[in-house]
Amino acid sequence: MSEALGNLREAYQILHRNVIRTLHTQRGADTQLTVQVNEALQFFAAAQLHQAAFPPEDFATLDRSITDMIDSLNDTRHLSSDPPTTSNIVLTTRTSQGGRPRVDIDPAFLSQALALRGPTHLQEVFNVSARTIRRRALEYGLVEPGAPVYTNTEQADGSTSRTYASTSAAVSTITDIFIFHPPDVPTVWAANARRTAQSRRLSRSTQSHCCLLSPYHDSLLH
Repeated sequence: MSEALGNLREAYQILHRNVIRTLHTQRGADTQLTVQVNEALQFFAAAQLHQAAFPPEDFATLDRSITDMIDSLNDTRHLSSDPPTTSNIVLTTRTSQGGRPRVDIDPAFLSQALALRGPTHLQEVFNVSARTIRRRALEYGLVEPGAPVYTNTEQADGSTSRTYASTSAAVSTITDIFIFHPPDVPTVWAANARRTAQSRRLSRSTQSHCCLLSPYHDSLLH
């Protein structure tokens, strides 16, 4: 037996032990399983370089073994190291009454779910449409029915008029005090002129007052 073949057989025994340990301890651990898959692929690539040193039956067995290792490692990605001890919670049931099967949702769970999310966000949880969730919530009394889309009113002449409820936002009720009204330009100019004149008179008065206080202020300093 060649030295290369002997080294490969020893390396295979190490790889075999590592794979067995990984399968038992790294269930669902994608990163660690990927590392082990790469090691198996690297070993097989090295074995292919020395395929001529293998008896044909041994290399065929090695090929199958590496394939089984990789398949087992990939299958273990979807397993949990702490599998549930009870069956999954049944959220929806389908009952056939002729035609399309009716989908029933557990009322207690639906009540709790609606307290956290709306029907649109719960579609993936129950695997049904948002419309079905709304219907079951209404049937179970979990939500109040919305206003009717339209109402029929009988007129004095015996005819019936139909009034549709608006689904748009309510018209704004802001009073006129908060609405901007473009002012009259000449009036604004006159008001600005008066404010400017008042500001100038106040400035001159302040300066005169400061001049009158200056001698007294100087005497206090001395």
